[in-house]
Amino acid sequence: MRLVKVSFPSAKLEKVVELVQAAEPVDWINDSGSGIYEQAIEIVVSQKKCQDLVDTLQDLLSHGEDWRITVVPIEATLPRPEVETDKTSEEKKEEKKKETAFREGLYQSVEKGSGFDIDFAVLTVLSAIVAAIGLNSDSVAIVIAAMVIAPLLGPILGFSVGAALGD
Repeated sequence: MRLVKVSFPSAKLEKVVELVQAAEPVDWINDSGSGIYEQAIEIVVSQKKCQDLVDTLQDLLSHGEDWRITVVPIEATLPRPEVETDKTSEEKKEEKKKETAFREGLYQSVEKGSGFDIDFAVLTVLSAIVAAIGLNSDSVAIVIAAMVIAPLLGPILGFSVGAALGD
């Protein structure tokens, strides 16, 4: 489950409430905003419905300036939400396969692992030195060791996610 907090101008309150109710949340509360935001709504929603809710809210609010959507994973909540027990194990497996990572969370984790920092630079230089030694001594094992040392997985993953999501 996720906690989605939406802060926005009060002129969009009716439309935001419509979108929240359409997402069939576990729970939600309307609150007066603070700071530059006039209204705030906190929504507890299942992980499956979170991305659709955030996308529709973003489509509605992106034309203005004073808005923010914050998504936080929920570790526990009481009382526990009702769980559907009439599904077979096959149906549960199919639902589990359909669950996907939250897009913005995926962006943040990939961005964190693909940035340029001192560790990346040092490991790349060391990898190049080891590869040069391996090529000079005609040793395949040392060249493969240089590939293992090279920290290229993060940037490759970032490129792949960007290509897959069209960003």
